[in-house]
Amino acid sequence: MKTWQKVLIIILSLCLIAGYFAFDAFFIAPRRITTRRTDITNVKIPNQLDDVQILFFADLDYGTYVDEARAQKLIDHINNLAPDIVIFGGDLYDTDAVPNENENEQISRLFRQIKAPLGKFAVLGDSDARNEETAAAMVRVLNNGDFEVLRNQSINLHNTGSQSITLVGLDSGLSGFNAEQAYSTVSHTAYVIAVCHTPDSALNVPADLTDYFLAAHSHAGQVWYLFGSLYEQPLAEQFFRGRQNINNEFFLDITSGFGTRMYDVRFLTSCEVAVYTLHNLVIQEEVKLETEAPAEEPAEEPAENEPPAEEENDVWSEAYDESETFEYYGGEEETTEEVPAEEPAAEETPPENSEETE
Repeated sequence: MKTWQKVLIIILSLCLIAGYFAFDAFFIAPRRITTRRTDITNVKIPNQLDDVQILFFADLDYGTYVDEARAQKLIDHINNLAPDIVIFGGDLYDTDAVPNENENEQISRLFRQIKAPLGKFAVLGDSDARNEETAAAMVRVLNNGDFEVLRNQSINLHNTGSQSITLVGLDSGLSGFNAEQAYSTVSHTAYVIAVCHTPDSALNVPADLTDYFLAAHSHAGQVWYLFGSLYEQPLAEQFFRGRQNINNEFFLDITSGFGTRMYDVRFLTSCEVAVYTLHNLVIQEEVKLETEAPAEEPAEEPAENEPPAEEENDVWSEAYDESETFEYYGGEEETTEEVPAEEPAAEETPPENSEETE
């Protein structure tokens, strides 16, 4: 093969690869919903909430690229996962969209379809609280969708009894964030999950009262090319994608969200929902011990027509149990009284002239 032919093949191959990624970024990825699962194990999570699943989604960005049909796929995906608790992380509408009553009702109708037996909760994003009038309207939309909106306040989440964890809902750091008010009734002994639309706000909450922090807003860059991203937002500058360890105190977990802005494109940032499964540490350690315990080997059965072998030095043998004269001292046997040996019976002399019978 000539050199120019090899070069041409390489160029064509690179064009095909680039074309595939471009097609995926513009036509597939914005509509592909992924599920990211995380296990949260902590001694403060009560056993009544062990195995409870919390689903977190955000950035619906309705009105520009996301319409009712596209949002319906998200709702169906959530219900197929059958979570116990659902949390919405803010931004119902795209910043370029103008909310209207018809679309408000569409969103409420979609959100009412979401099933979550232990509750549905939400916080407001920056586009939800552009002003007080918009914020009040978005609260009504969420309430009509059976979501309870937490605005700088906390609530206890229960399962089947009185035990609970605490959910703290904070307004966006760009509009009304107030950590002091939100944490005013939070107990130091409770397991606390905080939710705020803006990721960088994690630096402004009391670390000693926070165990996990959920955020959105950044779309994880929307188009991420390793050394930068297309979509950059204020208060998503220090942290904008993935899970981050905040000063070795708690984890910040940022969802890439559902919708798109600026352009209907995603690259290395598929739209997602995040599912967190709670685990009580003590229960999980017990399960681990049970699974790691070696299985007992079955006792060997004696061969057919072969009498079982007699066990030596068995202090719990039938003879010892019947005599009730032995006590067990850590492997040694002692008697409390002597047991006289039985004298052998005298052999009988057969009578003379006896006949043998069959």
